[in-house]
Amino acid sequence: MEKTRQADWLAWSLQYLAGLIVGAVIGVASTGRRHNLSLLAPDLLFPAMGGAALIGAGLASLLGDQLWMGSSYKVIPPDAPSHSLLSKTLSFLSMGVGAMLIVLTLFANFTRYA
Repeated sequence: MEKTRQADWLAWSLQYLAGLIVGAVIGVASTGRRHNLSLLAPDLLFPAMGGAALIGAGLASLLGDQLWMGSSYKVIPPDAPSHSLLSKTLSFLSMGVGAMLIVLTLFANFTRYA
């Protein structure tokens, strides 16, 4: 009989927070505002950044250290994070909500003046 796995909620929440921050930074950097190449209206920057942050948080909480170190560290490979059904569901829900937020932001941006 297989024992049900318990989530390490401290590790999950710390990875979620790190992914949220990195995702927000990548979201802002990918909008092109620095070089005036932005395809987004200025008032839609925050929802796009929030969507990228939620995707980053979901990925980081799901993959754990494997996301940050990848397969490059061969001496002592990172352990896979322990997840429960709830922690996996929350990670996937975060990624889904982030993706929908980005899709809706892009839809609002490109249909604004049509």
